[in-house]
Amino acid sequence: MRAPLVDLYHDESAQHSFFEDASDVREVHNYVRALDYGLERSKTLPISRLGEWENWLLFFLKGISSQSLDAITRIERLGQLRAAYRERLRSERAVGRLLQILDVLFERPILNIRQLEAALNVPYRTAQRYIERLEEIGILREVTGQARNRLYRADEIIEAL
Repeated sequence: MRAPLVDLYHDESAQHSFFEDASDVREVHNYVRALDYGLERSKTLPISRLGEWENWLLFFLKGISSQSLDAITRIERLGQLRAAYRERLRSERAVGRLLQILDVLFERPILNIRQLEAALNVPYRTAQRYIERLEEIGILREVTGQARNRLYRADEIIEAL
């Protein structure tokens, strides 16, 4: 979720007057978006021209803190979900293989039968049976409504992300 850093930018820019004009705001907004997506810009920011580094640094530190807390929350939710799934699968006949599929789902929460077939190195029909069982248990849901080229989604994993 990339929105919190941009939202924080809007909050901070409304509180501080270190932007000379609308073009400065757009430039900073673009820079924040770029940082959100892991990109860097080499242009000098309006902040550096105005000497407002302390406010700018505080803004970014708040963003880093916000994103870190969000990541911790997501990791905890995913860990709890994984434990709940493991408990649910414990009584299943092919528990070992289903736990392997669980690992695949946490890496790829939307997949098709061919992708599971390749991930587990099992025949297509075997992968299909595993997916059907996970549908019955409520871990996976078919999302296309088609007879062919079906996709399956682990809704709770997606929601935890």
